[in-house]
Amino acid sequence: MKLVLLTCAILFFTVISKADGEELKCSKRRRQNGDTSCNYFCRNAANNGWDEGHLEDGERCNYNGIDDGVCKDGLCYLRSDEASPPPTRDETSSEDQPAPPAKKPKKKQKKKH
Repeated sequence: MKLVLLTCAILFFTVISKADGEELKCSKRRRQNGDTSCNYFCRNAANNGWDEGHLEDGERCNYNGIDDGVCKDGLCYLRSDEASPPPTRDETSSEDQPAPPAKKPKKKQKKKH
């Protein structure tokens, strides 16, 4: 029983240490035509499989729309442009002011005879 527990512990720590120190086998690259996300896959010649790679940090990606995100550590984040301030409304715009209430026509009172 102790041997089984020891073997499980060794396997567990081996898997954990590989996950912590695991580096991507594909080199980072710049965005190419057709890339919409921040990760890509490259061929692994050793086992004829595929490995994951990430685009360079700062490359544009599709978050909600076209090129509205930026890559960071293989993930796409919504881009916030500091150069372009958020749109503001004109102070006198009709969008800011509620519409005036509609005037109801006065009812004619019937004269009593």
